[in-house]
Amino acid sequence: MPMLITVTMRGEIVARRTSWWRVYDLMWGLHIMDLQGREDTNNPWVVSFGVLALAMVLLAMALLPMTIRRRSGKRSVPAE
Repeated sequence: MPMLITVTMRGEIVARRTSWWRVYDLMWGLHIMDLQGREDTNNPWVVSFGVLALAMVLLAMALLPMTIRRRSGKRSVPAE
């Protein structure tokens, strides 16, 4: 059964919330890691995961040349 949201003064129907909307709302809250208000996209969880992701990318960019250099310099000669 859909839930109807009305404006208190005029009694107009402003929004209709179905069960699919509730699933979407839950998934949106999980996506932005804000399960209470579902509006704060700059909460500490999002910022900390963003900083962690940036650190991982920078570390990967620093290690990639070392890996390429090591692989290209190591040519194995077959044993006789």
